Amino acid sequence: MRHPLLFLLLAGAAAAAPPSPHPLRLTGQYVCADDVQFHVRANIDGRTIYLYTPHRVFPLQQRARADGFEWRNPELTWEGTSEASTLRNDHGVVARDCRKR
Repeated sequence: MRHPLLFLLLAGAAAAAPPSPHPLRLTGQYVCADDVQFHVRANIDGRTIYLYTPHRVFPLQQRARADGFEWRNPELTWEGTSEASTLRNDHGVVARDCRKR
């Protein structure tokens, strides 16, 4: 390799920020504070996930984020980590402390 220092810097940067989980790992049932529940399904290609609430289905697209994950569409944003996440809309937080069952 011609530039070992550059390689080490890039490797260190990649190790510092944990990658967001693959969309298929996010699929499943979620329970949030205040008894809010939803479930998530994903396309096999991982480009779109579908967040199902009792009354609607929200197709979400991934946004780049340094830590955790962020999936959104114009109406809803789902963000967080594998341990806990939050749902937001234009009016504020819809559900917090969402955890996979």
